[in-house]
Amino acid sequence: MLYERSSQGLIYTIRKYLFNNIQRAGRFFYDHYRTGDIMTRVSGDLDMVRHSVAWIVRAALECVTMYLVSAVYFFILDPLMAVKPLYINLRERLSDMNTGAEENISGNRVVKAFAREDFEIKRFGDKNTEYRAANWKAAFTWLKFFPALEVTAQGLFVIQMVAGGIFVINGRLTLGEYSAFSGLIWTISNPMRMIGMATQDVLLYSDTIEGNIAFGNTTMSVDEVKRYAKDADAHNFILRTSDGYDTIIGERGVGLSGGQKQRISLARALAVKPSILILDDTTSAVDLETEKQIQNSLNNLDFLCTKIIIAQRISSTKDADWIMVLKDGKIAEMGTHDELIMGNGYYREVYDLQK
Repeated sequence: MLYERSSQGLIYTIRKYLFNNIQRAGRFFYDHYRTGDIMTRVSGDLDMVRHSVAWIVRAALECVTMYLVSAVYFFILDPLMAVKPLYINLRERLSDMNTGAEENISGNRVVKAFAREDFEIKRFGDKNTEYRAANWKAAFTWLKFFPALEVTAQGLFVIQMVAGGIFVINGRLTLGEYSAFSGLIWTISNPMRMIGMATQDVLLYSDTIEGNIAFGNTTMSVDEVKRYAKDADAHNFILRTSDGYDTIIGERGVGLSGGQKQRISLARALAVKPSILILDDTTSAVDLETEKQIQNSLNNLDFLCTKIIIAQRISSTKDADWIMVLKDGKIAEMGTHDELIMGNGYYREVYDLQK
C-alpha cells in the first residue's frame, strides 16, 4: 500500500503539472510534436515512471509482504469476482482521461480562441483524480492476493530445481535430459517468444531501419541485423537509403515501397530466430526474382524453424512439405506440389494460370 500510494501520488502530481504545461504551450509546440507523442507523455510514459517508483519501494518491503496472505485466504474470498470489476472501472477511467486529453490537444486552437484554458485544466484534473482513485482501489485489492500468487509461482520453479537435482544425483536423469526438460517448460510458459510473424499488411515504427529489424531483440548487434536483412533481400536497398540502417522510417520517416516494407518485416521476424515462422503473403509485393532469393534464404536458415506460409503464388509454396488449398473458406485439396499438379483440381487450375 505504501509503494502504490507513493507512486500514484507522484504520478498524479506530475501528470497534472505536465498537462498544465501542455495547455499553456504555444502553436510551435503543437506544430512540432505529434498528437501521439504528446498522448504518450501524458499516459504511457508516466505509467512507466509509476511502475518504476512502485518497484523500487516494493523491493524493500517484498520480504515482509510476501507472506501476509495465504493461498487459503485467496481462494475463500473469490478474488476473480472482486478484482475484475475494479480493473474494468480502471480502464474506463483511463479511457475517459485519454479521450479528454486527446480532444483538448486536437482542438487546442478552439480552446485558445475562447480562452478556456483554465476550464480545460480543471476538467482534466477531475478526470486525473478519478483515474488515481480507481487505480488505488484496484491496486490495493490486488495486493491482498499477489503474495500468495507470487509464492506459488516461484515455488514451482524451486520444486522443479530441487526434484530435478535429486533425480540427476541419483542417476534417474542425465544432466542433458534435465536441461531439455527445463527448456521445454520454458517454451510452454513463453510460447509467443518462439513465434515469428511477417504479414502482408506491414506495421513499421517511427524508428531507424536497424531499430525496426531488431525490435524483437534489442541486444542484437549491427552485424546480426545486417545478416537478417540480407536473408530477407533487404540489405541492398537499405544501403541506398539516405542514412543506411540509421534511416528513420515510419510516420515521420522516408517512404518505402510495399515490397521494401515487407522485406524489413521479414527480417524482423527472422531476427528472433523463431521455432515457428508464419509468413502471411509476405512476398506479395516483390518481383519474382526477389521472391526466389528470399525463398532460397528461407531454405538455408542457420536455425531450426517450422514455416507456415500463406500465399496466393504457387512459387511461394511449391517447396513446402505439405500444402493445403483453401477455396471458398474450406480445404479443397491437400498434398505435395507434385501430387497436386497431377490432379485436375483447383491447385492445378491456379498453377496453369500462373505458369
